[in-house]
Amino acid sequence: MRNKVLLTLGVLGVILIAAGLYFLFRSGGPDIYVANEGDGTLSVIDSTSLKVVKIIKLSGMPHNVNSDPLGRYIYATNHEEDEHMHHIPYLRIIDASTRRVVKSVPMTEKAAHVVPARDGKVVYVSREGGNTIVEVDIDTAKIKRTFSVGAGPHGFVLSNDGKTLYVPNMKSNDISIVDVVTGDERRLNVTFGGYMCETPVAMGITADNNYSFVTCGHSFDIYKIENVRNQVIGRIALKKGEFPGPIQIPTHPDNKHLYVPDMRNGVVHKIDIEKFEIIKDILSGSGAHGIAYSADGKNAYITNTWENTVSVLDVENDILIKKIAVGSKPNGIAVMHGKNQGW
Repeated sequence: MRNKVLLTLGVLGVILIAAGLYFLFRSGGPDIYVANEGDGTLSVIDSTSLKVVKIIKLSGMPHNVNSDPLGRYIYATNHEEDEHMHHIPYLRIIDASTRRVVKSVPMTEKAAHVVPARDGKVVYVSREGGNTIVEVDIDTAKIKRTFSVGAGPHGFVLSNDGKTLYVPNMKSNDISIVDVVTGDERRLNVTFGGYMCETPVAMGITADNNYSFVTCGHSFDIYKIENVRNQVIGRIALKKGEFPGPIQIPTHPDNKHLYVPDMRNGVVHKIDIEKFEIIKDILSGSGAHGIAYSADGKNAYITNTWENTVSVLDVENDILIKKIAVGSKPNGIAVMHGKNQGW
């Protein structure tokens, strides 16, 4: 009897150890998600091993990706309209634990970026083809409200108090400022010192909501906006080239710096927020586009669209430490519980 008990305990011990090892291997660090427009997939990268551990097959052109604040889901948008190929615009809701699509929300127009509310109850999606932002209920996977904005809304941000949407409109060359509660919209023309933002692509916002920033893909510059007065107060000019230029611009978690990928120049511009000037340029790769940060701000992850890689940047030392091969034409990127585009 004693031997049977010992044998049973031994077997249970082995099972528990194996389960523990599996959990450690499976969990690793927080996952990094990469939207690959060229092959209709998401690459899942383990942030500890810095290796691709899963390919999630979607369809169409997954343009932007974001993570649920509560750690339950990953959100991805389809940035095309091709009914002949059955690639309708969508918002995909992916279970973060199983890495499988659990819900799909038709967008009816080309879907660009997705940003979740802090409480995880809803997400907002910019419908570039319909000049709207929609609010999607996560539990029901249905559109609750629709906000009219300018033409070609793209990489918008949600204020940290959840009350305001700042939306760059690529085709009308302005910014929509939307009151989330009332739905009221105001427009801001982005000009400073005689210069005008051409093709506003993406925005960032400081943690205190005092300032927002917008990148301009055709004019190759970046503007700083004081949000209380809705007034443009600064501009940084970049080396010009053929469209596109600077793209995503989420603020670093220290709230003191911006790291801005520049597609045409293949670098990341490190910017001092207070002085609003470039401190240095850091080589990333061809077509540097999307950027997201680890929760502690020590690492930044940049998609290089034209070379199918993700650059890992050591932000403490501002050096490139690794490149990871991913799918075709990587675009948006997000870190679970990290600092992503849209906040």
